[in-house]
Amino acid sequence: EGLKQGQPGALITPQRREDAIRRFARVGYDCSHDLSSGALVIFTYSNDIVEQIEQRLDLEPLLLELGPILDESSRERIVFDPVDSLMVAAEHGRAVERARQLAAWVKSFGATIVLVSTDENRAVIESLMPSVRESFRFEVRESLDRVVRFMVFEKSASVPDQAVRVDPSRGISLLEHREPDGQLQNRSAAVP
Repeated sequence: EGLKQGQPGALITPQRREDAIRRFARVGYDCSHDLSSGALVIFTYSNDIVEQIEQRLDLEPLLLELGPILDESSRERIVFDPVDSLMVAAEHGRAVERARQLAAWVKSFGATIVLVSTDENRAVIESLMPSVRESFRFEVRESLDRVVRFMVFEKSASVPDQAVRVDPSRGISLLEHREPDGQLQNRSAAVP
């Protein structure tokens, strides 16, 4: 959504560039123009960086490589997808320290930062929670005769859980209310 609105962005991922481009395409967005114009930067970090981070208390190997790329351009949105491999640590204390370091570093850019976690390592999520303004997760619940996926906003108790449909070709759309026949009605707005 940011790219559609002319906001330059960066995707930091362990995936190959081609795979990242395919992920954009699966949600119905061709990012090739953004890549060629420089509006989008895809930074693929290597397994070597992950191994170096696992050996250390800090994120210095990543920051040294990524810092100059982000410093030379003003990015309005920066997405770490996933952030898990950068935060993995043998003990919870190391994950907390890495989370603090990452939070301080990304705040220096003044951008909207999105940290995507696979939920495989709960310590990663817990270590990041104090540093984020909002957090949501997907939750699957049974509803009458089917399963419905919800977005659960963890830091905003005033925001009710939102029923959503996840469509790989169109992204995430909010579902509205349940009709008397039990069917959920689709909202027209999509979640960016």
